[in-house]
Amino acid sequence: MDLDRDLPAQQRVSYLVKGLAARVDVSGEALRGAAEALSEALVSTTDHRTDGLTLAVAALPKRGDLLPALRRIATLADRPVLAWCVTDRVENWLAAHDPGRPSLLSTARDLSTTAAGALLAAGISNLAGQYAGWPAPWRDLVLELREHADPDVRERARRTAMAPE
Repeated sequence: MDLDRDLPAQQRVSYLVKGLAARVDVSGEALRGAAEALSEALVSTTDHRTDGLTLAVAALPKRGDLLPALRRIATLADRPVLAWCVTDRVENWLAAHDPGRPSLLSTARDLSTTAAGALLAAGISNLAGQYAGWPAPWRDLVLELREHADPDVRERARRTAMAPE
């Protein structure tokens, strides 16, 4: 082992991914397509799955249906720590990309059938429900997620305060 270097290839990949993810928003569709393609390649290996998920979130469509891309992300976030981290990324992305999209409630409901998808639903609910002023459908979804079979989902949903003190 070279003591002057530690995982140089991993560091280079992470550096490139962070740079590309930061530029996808301002670049338009061409770079989003490149981010999606690189994401596909990276998520196919365990060592680069986190980087691939970072790009998958960065490449989410600014308009239109988020459900297919979020379902793919939920499927790939196949370990609890990955699902939790990708939920943080999705929340951050959504905060900058129209958290008032009318389709978000149905998207969150559709995602909540799996543990990773339900974590994403909890993250979406936290942001979009608050943005909408906590109408009954968003409150009901958060309450359902607080009763989810997966303890991580329950914990994530319990972090959402619908009436802050």
